[in-house]
Amino acid sequence: ADLSLEVLSFLAAGCVCQLACAGRSLLEACSVRGAAGRRLVMPHLQFSSQNCERWMQQVSLPHVLWLEARDMSAKAFRPLFVSLLRTGPCAVRALLSLDLRNTKLSGDASAVVAVLRSCSGLRHLNLNRTRLRDEGAELLADSLVPEDPVTGRPRPLRALRSLNLGENGLTKVSGPLVAAAALSVPTLEELFLGRNELGDETATA
Repeated sequence: ADLSLEVLSFLAAGCVCQLACAGRSLLEACSVRGAAGRRLVMPHLQFSSQNCERWMQQVSLPHVLWLEARDMSAKAFRPLFVSLLRTGPCAVRALLSLDLRNTKLSGDASAVVAVLRSCSGLRHLNLNRTRLRDEGAELLADSLVPEDPVTGRPRPLRALRSLNLGENGLTKVSGPLVAAAALSVPTLEELFLGRNELGDETATA
């Protein structure tokens, strides 16, 4: 299974579909069996408003490594939003990169928080122009430095390298909290907060 995932990581979604249709042995190599039947293993997955519902029925989300869902309306994003909140065997847990730029979260960051909790290896998170606003940013900041369930002490994420929160309507209310949380993540190399109204408080945080 690991070898199949390594090979599939180099293929676009369309190529995976072609392989799955080429024969039974290839279908088995490109898919996993679940309660709802076989689902395709697609390490690289690009959702759009047009294909989201279809891919949700065909792809195994726990095996996705790089997920893009850009430029989607809140209505089109809803099925994926619900899936990102799942726990247990169906949870999204292997993501290395999540790109939601210009998809309308409208202040509800709960799906992103669920990903941060379940995907310990997440390296890149792009939430540019997602209408996160202060409420969503504060929720996100808390998830960057979660509390250790055993010791009760802050336990920063250990894999995140880049975080883009540009153009999200953030203000000085959430700015200092986001900046402090981001600075606590030891692996973070890039933090983009441009085109927000953050004020001087964030600059000195």
